Amino acid sequence: MQVGIRYAAELTHDGLRLLPSREVRRSPGTLSASNTGLVLLCEAAEVAAGEMKRVTLRGLEPLAVYHLDDGFYVTDDTCTHGQASLAQGCVEHGEVECPAHGGRFEIRTGIAVGFPAAVSIRYYQAKVSDGTVYAAEVLIPEAVPSESKD
Repeated sequence: MQVGIRYAAELTHDGLRLLPSREVRRSPGTLSASNTGLVLLCEAAEVAAGEMKRVTLRGLEPLAVYHLDDGFYVTDDTCTHGQASLAQGCVEHGEVECPAHGGRFEIRTGIAVGFPAAVSIRYYQAKVSDGTVYAAEVLIPEAVPSESKD
């Protein structure tokens, strides 16, 4: 189950602005592919299965593109605990582990699942078209109650 609030990213000259999906506007100032609201990230062939890639775009925070068995996923690249690049970490069982202190995040939802990471990262709807990976809506995980394991 994906838990989150849907947002769209609009790139303005002042930086990235998040809009709730009901307020999404398509404007000429949006970084997009054919003005569809998609942000071009990289070529799919640049990210082998089971691997990830750091993508830095002007005006945006660094993003990480992951190629899992069931498709492509995009999250913020910076760990919320140690400010390290998640793309320098490792992917295992649908989670990315931060190389600095071992905090873990679910790639598909952005939820922090491994100590010391306690704050989730943003994740983005990924689209692949004609061999190119794009990011669309920004999804911000809501607080999820931890489950006790007795």
